[in-house]
Order: sequence, then C-alpha cells, then structure tokens
Amino acid sequence: MIFGDENVIGVSHEEDIDGIGSAAILLRVLGVRNIVLTNYHREKWYYAVKKIRGYCESLGNITIYITDLNLKKWMINSLDHGLSNCVKKIYWIDHHLWDKESDELTDKLGYYVKYNDAKHTASENLAEFLGVKEDPVVDLIKILSRDSDFGIMQHFLTEPLTDLIRYLVYIKKSKALLKKLVRKISRGVFWDYETELLWKNAYKMKREVVENTLRNYIYKEVDDRKIYFFFTEPVTSSYSLLKSFGEKYDLAIVIFSNGSITIVRGRDKDDIDCSEIARRLGGGGHRHIAGVQVRRRMIREKDLLLQRIINVLREYFEKK
Repeated sequence: MIFGDENVIGVSHEEDIDGIGSAAILLRVLGVRNIVLTNYHREKWYYAVKKIRGYCESLGNITIYITDLNLKKWMINSLDHGLSNCVKKIYWIDHHLWDKESDELTDKLGYYVKYNDAKHTASENLAEFLGVKEDPVVDLIKILSRDSDFGIMQHFLTEPLTDLIRYLVYIKKSKALLKKLVRKISRGVFWDYETELLWKNAYKMKREVVENTLRNYIYKEVDDRKIYFFFTEPVTSSYSLLKSFGEKYDLAIVIFSNGSITIVRGRDKDDIDCSEIARRLGGGGHRHIAGVQVRRRMIREKDLLLQRIINVLREYFEKK
C-alpha cells in the first residue's frame, strides 16, 4: 500500500484514547488522510456511512480500516447498504467480544478482513496487524490505550487526555479539534499549550459533574451483590467517576444523559461478565467493562430504566 494513498479511509471510535490513538496510528503508519471519527449512536454511525459513501463516489475503489468499534449487525448492514455501489475492502480491527451472528455476516459478505484479540486494546491490535515495531510514538499510544481501557489509570497523561477527548466530543462538539488532536498524537505531540488550555476547561467541568453525581448515586443489592447506579453527564468517563467514588462495589452502572450506559465490575470480581449483562440489554463489550446504547427518553424515565436493568441483573445472577 502506498503511504498517503487517498483511497484509504480510516474509521475510528471518537470517545476515548484507544479510538483516537488508533486513528493516529493509521495516520502515522499508513498516512491515512481521510479519517472519520464516530461512535455507537445510530445517527452518528449513519452520518459516518454517508461520509464514507461520499469518499467512494469521488475516489472510486476504496479501502477502509475500522478500529475500536464493536462488530454489530446493524452497523454492518447499514455499511453494506450505504456502500452497495462501491468497490471496497474493509479491515475491521478491534478488541471487543463479537457476537457470532455479526461475525458470520461479515464472512458471508466476503469483503472483510478481521483481526480481533480481546486481551489487547484496539491500538495494540492495530499496531500488531500493521507490523509496527519499535516506534516510540506508537508504543506510547499502546501504553495509554491499555491504561485507559483496562481502568488502570496510572500514567500521568491518561486521565487528562480522556477528559480532553470527552470535552471535545460532548461539549465543544468539534470534529476539527478531535482530528487536530489525532494529527498531533500521530507526530508524537501528546500535550502542548493549546491542549493545556482546553483541558483546564474540561477538568473544571468534569469535577463539577463528578461531585454532583457522587452526591446522588443509587445503591441496590441484587443476589447479595453491591450494585451502584450513577446518573451523569458524558463529560466524565466511567473510570474517572469511579476513581473518585472510592467505595468497593461488585458492579457499577454508569448511565449517561446521552443514552450511553456503561457496566463496570469491581477489581476482584472476575466471575462477573459485563459483556453478557450488556448483551442482555442489547449491547456488548468486554468481560471487565461493557456498554449499551438506549434512547435518550429512556434515561429520563429513571425508575423504569432502573427496574429493567435490575431485572436483567437478577436473571443473570440466577443463571450463574
């Protein structure tokens, strides 16, 4: 593949270090200039497909790298429909636990090449897939992606970068600033004066949200398990929130106002499979952390949503 080939499209998750880092690796290693950043909100994904279709119409044959996005049937179908008149090859490089039906659908379509190892992050898998060795920038991206995605949160850059990314997505709502961050990281610039100024605003807003959330959590016991529910704003990440919480829990359910729900198990609760709980709610993810996307109106119907989740948890624990 020619470095900087304009017929190559990169599609990545926009909400965390792993997704932004994966996009930066595509830019650094392959010179991918056409980057599409998206997430699991259906309108965002449909817009991404429309964007990719525009590239196809102007460029002809295209190669697409999709990273740090779970393989979902509805996403695959919308991509197949939207690019029906396009000659394409799609590389889907991820680290989530894929459901069998979605995996088999991509095999049936015949134009997918897939690489997935749930023991690593998407950035780590992408670097491995591309054969990247001894690149200090890629190595730091891999360290930060693992530190954030696995909830370690020990590197001094992990939490500030997470704050910044979520601020750019949900407060500034700026694809331009997100892509600028991707370009900086691809060159090895993880922090600078402009980043610092943006982060100061992000941090102040996050602290206010976290403090308010921690005053209003809901505690439940399900099958003798300690379950904590948090209703919050997406300017904070679930790990940042729980780091500030400090209490021991079996399971934490973080419910964001934008319709995202994150399920996180406690540090020593390896018997709990968050991906299975999320699957029962219509989502997916990893054993240690998983998520589901619901309509925003369901978030406003707090009591009904809580009862639905509790019913799913009871069913899950009863069958263990």
